[in-house]
Amino acid sequence: MQLLRLKEPVKSRKINEGGSSVVKKVSDGQQTIAVKLLKDKTFSIERRLIQQKNGEISGLNIPDHPNIVKTLAVLVQREANNKYRLIQHGDPDFSLALYRPLACVLEYVDAIDLCESLVNKKVEPGFDLAVDVGRKICAALMCIHDQNLVYRDIKPDNILYAPPKAPGEESMVKLTDMGLTKHLKKDDYTRTLCGTVDYVAPEVFSERRYNHTADAWSLGVLLFVLSTGLRLYDSKDKSKTYKDIIRFNEKSEEQKRSYMLTRFRVFHPELLNIMLSLFRKPSQRMALSEAKAALDQLAGLKQ
Repeated sequence: MQLLRLKEPVKSRKINEGGSSVVKKVSDGQQTIAVKLLKDKTFSIERRLIQQKNGEISGLNIPDHPNIVKTLAVLVQREANNKYRLIQHGDPDFSLALYRPLACVLEYVDAIDLCESLVNKKVEPGFDLAVDVGRKICAALMCIHDQNLVYRDIKPDNILYAPPKAPGEESMVKLTDMGLTKHLKKDDYTRTLCGTVDYVAPEVFSERRYNHTADAWSLGVLLFVLSTGLRLYDSKDKSKTYKDIIRFNEKSEEQKRSYMLTRFRVFHPELLNIMLSLFRKPSQRMALSEAKAALDQLAGLKQ
């Protein structure tokens, strides 16, 4: 694919929009890409995160993976002389310190996000969906962590999903939006407060340091939501939700089990155990490799 060298006429349409970006589908009839345009906000969190760590652009450094939307390039502008540059994987010794990121070029995926699918009842929450998506997101996160990255924004909105086209075929599940991804070595920690409140691990907003295990907690919340179609916490107010997370975290494992069964009474016992193992203290949380193995085993049971 020749990036951004599309033949005329080029057609584009908006397919998604968030607080810091707009995503458009761009096609010349032969090739199709997705272009994520960063909104021009002086204090855009995503823009700062792309610029930090000596200009390493996280998405470009992630190997091809079936459960991750591929970042093909990043378009930047040097503000001193208004010159543009398209950064691709492997560009040597490049720093974004003097550049302003404008857009990310991504593979186009013909699917909608899981949040929209659940809201519009295009997929049904339940055991099958949680196990299917959960095991594939585990695989994606393991790949990301292997590149010394922490993802920090697991939620249905950031997962593209297409159901199986025929019996016996696999669904398509792809993690997208690397906006909050940060370079973090396995033995390092960070303190940046970020993420989506319902899914964020308690240590992230408790003024304590955290590492890759924060993604494991968020995976547990994702499994609950995909199993039930419900939020894990009752409060609609963000500040009250923070308090709910703290209270939930302080419960014993049996109290957490009781709370979750009060929220939703029909859980597969092994799936419930996986979630509870992901809701432990950071040093005691189930590793993603263990979670994937356990979910793979559950997937085998339902075949």
